[in-house]
Amino acid sequence: MTAAATSMTVASAAGLSLASGEVYRLTIQNADASLYELVDVTAISGNTLTIERAKEGTTAQEWAAGIVVLCGVTAEQLAQLNSSGGGSSNETWYTATSNTLNIANGSKQKRTLTAAATLAFTLNDGDDLTLILNPSTYAVTWPTITWFGSTPSLTASKEHAIVISRDGSLLRGWWQVAA
Repeated sequence: MTAAATSMTVASAAGLSLASGEVYRLTIQNADASLYELVDVTAISGNTLTIERAKEGTTAQEWAAGIVVLCGVTAEQLAQLNSSGGGSSNETWYTATSNTLNIANGSKQKRTLTAAATLAFTLNDGDDLTLILNPSTYAVTWPTITWFGSTPSLTASKEHAIVISRDGSLLRGWWQVAA
């Protein structure tokens, strides 16, 4: 896909649909997430997505076939949640100090690592936990999570927005690194 393209073809758009005026924000990224672009999907026809490029201050890039495309939380979406109090909730961000992130402490948590960490999540079925993680320079070991896209490739001393959802016995995850 060229940097000027206004459409992209994906392997499968099965299950995707847009109501009139609705938009999906997608992330296009290389394998280690060191390069990415945010786009808005404005129409879907078969496996072809009509897109608006370079959202949230990202730059339109040329992308090779087979690149990772995912739908995950973005910095702008988190800012909107934060400024709106997360919809009807006025929940504040909890600063976690443990490597076990428990929904009992709230659905919005921040964690800055001071050593290598093995993270764990205590969530009930249907719970979503938004985590702002700064790994500093430390390694993270994740529990078994079905990631949409790739397992997070953490960038030292940058904040990463990570959403973990409990779906029955499964943990599902989405992530984005701050620009």
